[in-house]
Amino acid sequence: MSYTGERYSGPKILIADDDGVSRLFCSQSLALPGVRVRAAESGKTAIRLAASYLPDIVLMDAHLHDMSGVAAIAAMRREWPDSCPAPCFAGMTADDSATVAPALRAAGCLSILIKPFSAQALVACIREACGPGSGFRAFLPAPQDRAAMQQLRAMFHAGLAAQLVELDGAITRLDWDGVQLLVHRLSGAAALAGLGDVAHSGRTLLRRLPPTNPACALADSYLFFLRRLQEVAPP
Repeated sequence: MSYTGERYSGPKILIADDDGVSRLFCSQSLALPGVRVRAAESGKTAIRLAASYLPDIVLMDAHLHDMSGVAAIAAMRREWPDSCPAPCFAGMTADDSATVAPALRAAGCLSILIKPFSAQALVACIREACGPGSGFRAFLPAPQDRAAMQQLRAMFHAGLAAQLVELDGAITRLDWDGVQLLVHRLSGAAALAGLGDVAHSGRTLLRRLPPTNPACALADSYLFFLRRLQEVAPP
């Protein structure tokens, strides 16, 4: 069979996620001998990489800055060389609403990860998506050591200010969908970085937003979440 992209003998993985902590967590967890991992922070970059890199599996986030994961998967399928075996797809999302996982499955994702997830769950998801007989059958996660966790926390803190600006803007506009997405993303990243109490606070914020009088509830819950973020922020 003729391959037009990069040549590589081991399993190849492509991670498409606009959250840096999630990309780093997945990359660290999959950093194993004989495995090659690439990561993309946007849908357009993921589509371009997929056409040349020809991954065996694509880990696709549901919400990217420039497009949805569903749209990115559809574009990858259109751009994929006919002479090459199609990749497997696995979905990732911090949004546990009733519509996201079914949409990813309908797009072709054979397994779904809800953030936050462990390295073991990540590997299990890859095995499920690729099936028996793939190069991932004996796949085991790389350990997350102290240095790796420190790197994850540093990345979380480095991106926190910009994400809070986005969250402030969504709150000012009373954009409930935007607030939901940003808090899901922040909470998922916090949990992957080992900040479980912050992740819990984010989920509490989402639960405390009733359909009536959303402006008051939004302000109160956001301040609650912000206090938890500030407690773990570096001086």
